Amino acid sequence: MMSRGFGLFSMLMFTCLLAGCTSNEEINQLCTNKYKDNVFGRWNCIQNETREAEQREKAAKEVLAEQAREAAARPCIARDLPRMEDLAARAINSVEGASSLEEVRPKIINLLGSAELQEAKDNIKEKVLISRVDTKCNSQFYLLVNVRAHEDGTIRYAKVWSKNAPQGYDLDQVRFTNDLDKKQADEWLRLAAEAERKRNEEARKKQAETFAALQGDSAKPLTAESDPCAPNITKTERLRRLAQFGIVRETGMGQYQAGTHSVMLASYNDSVISCR
Repeated sequence: MMSRGFGLFSMLMFTCLLAGCTSNEEINQLCTNKYKDNVFGRWNCIQNETREAEQREKAAKEVLAEQAREAAARPCIARDLPRMEDLAARAINSVEGASSLEEVRPKIINLLGSAELQEAKDNIKEKVLISRVDTKCNSQFYLLVNVRAHEDGTIRYAKVWSKNAPQGYDLDQVRFTNDLDKKQADEWLRLAAEAERKRNEEARKKQAETFAALQGDSAKPLTAESDPCAPNITKTERLRRLAQFGIVRETGMGQYQAGTHSVMLASYNDSVISCR
C-alpha cells in the first residue's frame, strides 16, 4: 500500500516538474542539473531556490522603496535640520557645570523627551546617557546624542552623531562635540601658565629690587659731604662714601666698586686716578 502511494506521489511530482511548477526556468534548470536522478531532491531544490529568490526580490524592492522614500524626504529634512541641530546643540551644552549623568538626565529628557542610561559598550565600568533627535519627515534619519562619564561618574564628553543621514549632509563634529575632558585639561594648562607668569613677574620684581639695592642712593644728588669722588679726603672716608651705593668690593689693585660706582686709587698715596 505504501509502495503504491509512493509511486503515485512520484508520478505527480514528475508531472509537476515536466509541466513547469515554477516559472523561473533558471531555477528549474539549476535544480535539474544538480539533481538529475533525484526527483525529491529536485523538487526541494526548486522550492528552496524559488523561496530565496522571492525573498531577494522582496528585499530589493524594499531597498528601492526606501531609497525612493528617502529621496522624497530630502526637501523636508532640509527644512527640519535647523530644529534638529538646535535641539542637539542645546542637549550637549546642557552638561556644562553638571557633576554627573544623573544631574544631566532630567535636562536631556526635558529637551528631547527621553534619555536612557547604559553601560558603555567598550568599557563596562563607564556609563553613557543615550538620546536622539528624530526628524519630523518620512525618513529614518536622526541625530544620536551621547553623554559619557568616567568610572568615577564625572562627565567626559557630550557628542552628536548623524544616523541614516541623507546624501550631502555632514555633521560638524567640532560644533557638536562638548569635550569636558579637553576643557578641563585646557583650564589646567591656563592655570599653570598663569602661575608661571606670576612666578616670573615676582622674580623680575625681586631682581629689580636687588638691582636697586645695589644701586643704593645713586639717584639722589651728591653733596660735598657724600661724594666719594670729592678731593682731599682720606681713603677710609672715600670708601665709606662709596658704601652708600652698595657693598664695596675690591675689584683690583687699588680698585673698588659699589653698585654702579667705582673708584681707582694710586697705590703709593691713595690719590684718585679715576672715580665715577
